[in-house]
Amino acid sequence: MLGAAACLTASLVIPFMMAQKSYSQNREMQRAREIASVCNAAQQAGLDPVTADNVEVTVRNVVRGGMVADRMFFVPGVTEKDIPKVAKHLKVTSGKLTYSHSEKKVSLVR
Repeated sequence: MLGAAACLTASLVIPFMMAQKSYSQNREMQRAREIASVCNAAQQAGLDPVTADNVEVTVRNVVRGGMVADRMFFVPGVTEKDIPKVAKHLKVTSGKLTYSHSEKKVSLVR
């Protein structure tokens, strides 16, 4: 009886834990894309939050935001704890903050 209860519990908990990890990773990637988009829009307007070769500082600058010509550029809802998680999906290249999908690339075999 105890073994059956343990199996039932495991069959419910394990898929939930896997789904939670997938959800968290997808949320981080979505936040990274949002931050890169806001950064690019801010640069187009004349505000440059990019710090050369330091992704975390750049992400922090974009999240905190700034103002140019009565337009505010910032990303609400990103905490200090989220910044390193989000930063791993971003890179600074030639003064631009870009999203880089950090998953393994899948090669298609012909």
